[in-house]
Amino acid sequence: MNNFTLLPRLYRLSTCVFSFSVILYLTGSQNLFSQKANCDSLLVDIQVVTKKFTRQDLELSFSQNDSILELGKSMACPKVEMEGYLNLARYYKEKADSVNLFKNVNLSSEIAKELNDNRRLKDLGALGMLYYIDRANFEEARTSYENSLAILCDGSDILCHKAHIKLYFNYAVNLEQRGKNQEALAVLNKGNRYMSEDGTFYDSTFHTVILNSIGNIYREIGSYDAARQQYLQAAKVVPVQHKSRFLINNNIGSSYLDVGKLDSARLYFQKTINQTDEERYLVVPHQALGRIAGDKRDFVAAEKYYRQAVAIAEVTKREKYIIESKNFLSKTLYKNGKYSESLRVLRSLQPYFDDISETKNALVHKKYIMLCELALRDSAMQHKVETYLTLQDTLQELTHKEALQTQIESFQSRILKDSLSIVKLGMANQSITMKNQRYGLITSLLGLLLGGFFFREISRKYKASQAVNETLIFEKQELEKLNQNLEQKIAAAAAIRPQIGKLELKSSGKTHLVDFADIIYIQTEDNGTRTYTNEKSIWSDTKLKDISPILPPRDFAQIFRSTIVNANCISSISANTLNVSNGDELKIGRTYKQGIKDMLG
Repeated sequence: MNNFTLLPRLYRLSTCVFSFSVILYLTGSQNLFSQKANCDSLLVDIQVVTKKFTRQDLELSFSQNDSILELGKSMACPKVEMEGYLNLARYYKEKADSVNLFKNVNLSSEIAKELNDNRRLKDLGALGMLYYIDRANFEEARTSYENSLAILCDGSDILCHKAHIKLYFNYAVNLEQRGKNQEALAVLNKGNRYMSEDGTFYDSTFHTVILNSIGNIYREIGSYDAARQQYLQAAKVVPVQHKSRFLINNNIGSSYLDVGKLDSARLYFQKTINQTDEERYLVVPHQALGRIAGDKRDFVAAEKYYRQAVAIAEVTKREKYIIESKNFLSKTLYKNGKYSESLRVLRSLQPYFDDISETKNALVHKKYIMLCELALRDSAMQHKVETYLTLQDTLQELTHKEALQTQIESFQSRILKDSLSIVKLGMANQSITMKNQRYGLITSLLGLLLGGFFFREISRKYKASQAVNETLIFEKQELEKLNQNLEQKIAAAAAIRPQIGKLELKSSGKTHLVDFADIIYIQTEDNGTRTYTNEKSIWSDTKLKDISPILPPRDFAQIFRSTIVNANCISSISANTLNVSNGDELKIGRTYKQGIKDMLG
């Protein structure tokens, strides 16, 4: 065979090889495109699960996530795996399973680092922070917070910037709940500056949330003007169609109501009522308008607003709003002379107040039940008792100069107004002579209005309240003896037998058994109790009154209406407080003084 015969064959062979190569290339490309399309589809599916994770049944979310995650792993889709492991970590956080929580956090973090996804790294850090907050491990929570803040966001990564702002907000909420208001304000102000320093990121919704939160803290600590300034700024930046504008209007109205500016408050509450028909934003305005009408002694209008508040609250099915609105309504019905109806509403609230029987609100509730029952039997006696109780309540709130001035103003008498300057001078002078003149003046003025009997009772109560305020719970000699006994008890603790027994606590369907010896103290919290040990704290729905009989009286004592302490964990006692082994300072109630003395011998 010569070369001329071989050439056509070689040409045909090379053509076949080339065609086969093209087919292989095109097939491979189609597979790659198909894989990418499937990964993108799975990513959309798992992101839907992420958004709904806490809004639907937890086990359903877990099942959906697990199915998509397995497909993502089989198809080598890293973004799907990262989201899937993040969702698993969220699931195990809710289950309080720290081992699986951090196992999945680490798996998701490794993929996020490979993908340079700083937004997800921040989310994972925040998840760890929230877990530690739930476990009351605040040092670890702070570490997670600071580590997450240190992760930088690219200027164009909006989602990363939003995750950064959420870190500030969630950590500030934790600080506020622990009573660290100044630290919470500092964190929120950092978040506020983050959105305005270089202009790389700004979100009006986030800005609104932060300004509103700052206002809430100022209002909580009594800085009402500062709170209102924050709310007004929030009203300027809130998106026009965003529903949070109704919440902001309500908060501005409340800040005006706090300082007695009723007309300004009414304007903002009425604005909410006119702009929305969503029930969750309408309960507070109707309650507030009822209060404004009541302050103006228009109890008929007040009753109308409170009835509307009750009806709206029942639609929302939020127990807090329902109880508040019915409570306000019951008192207004009483003031309108509708004693039978007021009594019916008051009695419907009895189960709620039985659970908080030691609080001031519960005592007020009992007072109104008594007054209603008395009014239905003897209206004349009811009027006298009401007058006496009103004066008694007023005197309990009085403190020196401001107290007497409030008492005088409450009578709204021209005679009292003419004598006001004399009373002020009498209060400013600390001498015995001036005090006698002051009491003599008050006696004569009150005698003109209420008669000698009521004044003698009021004067006795006033002097008694002063004596109580000026007397420490434990005197110096008692303190010396108690601390000496405490040192002896601590020194002898190692020589006596350990505290035997366990306390059974039920929380979220789980049962915890805690050794008596490990308990430092137990405190009322959120219609239940929180038990503090050296390792952790556990919330339980068991009431303090049910726990108290179980504890050994030799080692445990109630020191306040909401606190029981382990005597072996007391480190020192002062005039009004005591310190325990974990560093916490606990308040001592006057009525529990003898119990502490008996316990420490």
